[in-house]
Amino acid sequence: MIKEYRRVLAIIAVLIFFTNLAVYLSFPDVASVPPLYFIISFATLAGPICLSRGSFALARRSPIITWCYAFMMVSAVWLLVQQTPSETAWQAMRTRVLSVFVLLILLYVFCDENAQRWARRAILCAVIMAVAINLYELFHPLTFSMVKGRSAGLYYNPNQCGAALVLGMIMSIGLLRQRYRLCFVFIIGLGVVLTVSRGAIVSWCVVLLSMVLNGQISLKRSLVFAVAILASMTALVTFQWDRVQYELTDIGVLNKDISQRIESFVNPQDFAGDDSAAQRKEVLNGAWEMFADRPIWGYGVAASRDWGYEISSHNQYLSLMVDHGILGFFILPLIVLATIWRARGTARQIGSSFAAFILCWGFFSHNVLEEYYILLSFSLIASMSLLSNLDQSLENLRFVRTASPLTLPNPANL
Repeated sequence: MIKEYRRVLAIIAVLIFFTNLAVYLSFPDVASVPPLYFIISFATLAGPICLSRGSFALARRSPIITWCYAFMMVSAVWLLVQQTPSETAWQAMRTRVLSVFVLLILLYVFCDENAQRWARRAILCAVIMAVAINLYELFHPLTFSMVKGRSAGLYYNPNQCGAALVLGMIMSIGLLRQRYRLCFVFIIGLGVVLTVSRGAIVSWCVVLLSMVLNGQISLKRSLVFAVAILASMTALVTFQWDRVQYELTDIGVLNKDISQRIESFVNPQDFAGDDSAAQRKEVLNGAWEMFADRPIWGYGVAASRDWGYEISSHNQYLSLMVDHGILGFFILPLIVLATIWRARGTARQIGSSFAAFILCWGFFSHNVLEEYYILLSFSLIASMSLLSNLDQSLENLRFVRTASPLTLPNPANL
């Protein structure tokens, strides 16, 4: 009964948090239901699991628990020593507390192999659906996305949609046979390209390389199948490109912003002509100057948001460095390390690709530690790493107990 209940909770967690449904329903033009309601409801459902002695004893072995304590301590100390913290600072602190709460609740739920398996299956379905929605939104712009010409689905923000697709690819690719994996990666890549998010496209390339190097993708076993599918899709697009291009231009998808993004990505020399890129460069310079002024202690919680720019730095490392000084640079790498600590087998493969993505994505987003689909990924992979390490320890202990005395070394000969 407990295993079945965990399975249901795992699927619900993916439905609410990974698909971004909790945030999407909070928009005024959708339902105006705050995400906090979903978090409280899910925490109530997960209460029996979280309060059980077995789950608590197992989950507390994860190093990510230590990271959560340290992160909350650093945030609280820096907030208390700030001179008259602004409302933005207090709001950022509440967001950090809520993020840690969600991270821990999901960690307790996923501390079971059956729950992990069903969560990954649900994520596989979620990313396939997200790609389909992105294709639909290509010809029906602004159905979900806040930017015309860029698909986003339930994530509303195209950059977040691209990141979620890459994360879903990382966690679900192991459910497929080797011959289908490269094709699956290219399908996810299509969904990422439709978001026109440069950070997501670069991260997708980094993850693809990581998967090839760690053995998750075998080019010998999947390349022929993937090339055949891609050739068919390319031929179809080529024959119909004139009609498609005319239709996309007519409905405003191929607009100035999209053209600038494509040109700056294909030809880096045109980077200066991209308005979005120029704006990001400006805020990055501003964040770096703030860090250079106070490199030891920083300016305090949310200093990189409560400043003279309309947007934040779009860089998680710099945002935390502006807030906490040089210590802030290590916050993101440390949670990645805690997540994949001593992972074995499949968890190690997934963890290495996940680490490559998060460390790369931190250069393109300042919301890595706040967005729910990323928090769910941290919890799921941390629980997989924990159980894989325990399984290895039990296997070693079983080997020692069953070893024949004849195979053990003689202490007198040592």
